[in-house]
Amino acid sequence: MTAPAIQRSSNIELLRILSMFLVLVLHANFLGIGVPTPEECATTPLNAYFRFFIESLSIVAIDVFIMISGWFGIKPSLKRLCSLLFQILFFTVSLLLVFCLTKGRSVVTLNSVLRLFMITKGYWFIKSYLCLFILSPVLNLFVEKASQKTFKWVLIGFFAFQTIYGWTDSAPEFFFGYSTLSFIGLYLLARYLRLYPVRVLSNRKICIVTYFAISFFVAFCIWYLMKADFHTKYTLPIVFSYINPVLILSSVALLFAFINTDMAHSKVINWIAISSFAVFIIHTNEFIMPYYRSAVWFFYSNFSPILRGLLILLFLILVFLSCVLLDKIRLFIWHKVERLFDGRNII
Repeated sequence: MTAPAIQRSSNIELLRILSMFLVLVLHANFLGIGVPTPEECATTPLNAYFRFFIESLSIVAIDVFIMISGWFGIKPSLKRLCSLLFQILFFTVSLLLVFCLTKGRSVVTLNSVLRLFMITKGYWFIKSYLCLFILSPVLNLFVEKASQKTFKWVLIGFFAFQTIYGWTDSAPEFFFGYSTLSFIGLYLLARYLRLYPVRVLSNRKICIVTYFAISFFVAFCIWYLMKADFHTKYTLPIVFSYINPVLILSSVALLFAFINTDMAHSKVINWIAISSFAVFIIHTNEFIMPYYRSAVWFFYSNFSPILRGLLILLFLILVFLSCVLLDKIRLFIWHKVERLFDGRNII
């Protein structure tokens, strides 16, 4: 995404960076290494609990990223939509071409072409965010016109319905938070909290303690349930669901921990944050993800606990920075395209 004209708040931009880094952690943990089994929870409890704790800290990343959009409010325009679509297509097309040249034409299939335009089940987050972007004028109009009382009861009704029916998977349109519908709730929640501040959230220490306390609690709950082998097929997706109300509270706490952090304007942080969305687009690509998971598994399975932790951390930092640098190429090209079309009054 390109930078808006207004000056970015570096404390929130640092959170944007952190949220995308936590997505890398999320995909390295359970996707790369695998979910701890009941046997592991019993024989190596500390290792299993630590991995559940890391998952608990990281699972809030998506919710936080959406709430950042809600905090500032999406300001939709044709130019911004084109910028977002250009960023997505730049990397999907480029990666397909690179793998076509290195692996041969066999990588080009009907499925791979459909995936370029996200006409498959992949890239759920990007499609859900795109839909949120399209709907944002309606949401913004509601925020502008609704009274605080109406706004509050809409949120209460929404999250009550989502918790009862979405979290129990009896309303499939929520799909455990993998949907635009859940993004709408998070977006409106962040807008409400900015317009109508809650006193307890202004205390940075309380927010930090809440975030870590919830992470400890959630990790213990799932570790205990896994150790007891208590319907693990069902409990895991429920506990680590994006619409778990406890995890939404954890996301709010992390958001406000950064909102309440005084930070001077940092060109470096803002420069990195502008390209943070590229981290998601690149590393979740169908061609990149298998290598990403294989690398994480290699470090995890071949080194001692401390060393493998350090190596995985360094690898994730390297992946993050590489994606950011690749996005700078995309930004350079986009600015050229933008100036060309601006001169013709097309966007």
